[in-house]
Amino acid sequence: MAEEEAVLFANEAFYRAFAERDLDAMDAIWARDAPVSCIHPGWAALMGRHQVLESWRSILGSPESPGIHCREPKVFLFGDLALVI
Repeated sequence: MAEEEAVLFANEAFYRAFAERDLDAMDAIWARDAPVSCIHPGWAALMGRHQVLESWRSILGSPESPGIHCREPKVFLFGDLALVI
């Protein structure tokens, strides 16, 4: 259960950073030593930390960015991979 709790903690940190438009917190969430990618709704996939953080800089800096909430997250663990739906 500790692994699920850690995943939910990370998920909550992401949504808190988004809701508070906190770029420093968003920067801390994304891996520095592993490849990252991100798919925003309606966007092409972004590859690499620089592209991902630039996208968040644009989104979080816009007063028109939508509010977002995560309700009833479910964790799925597959070895070293975790998904939250």
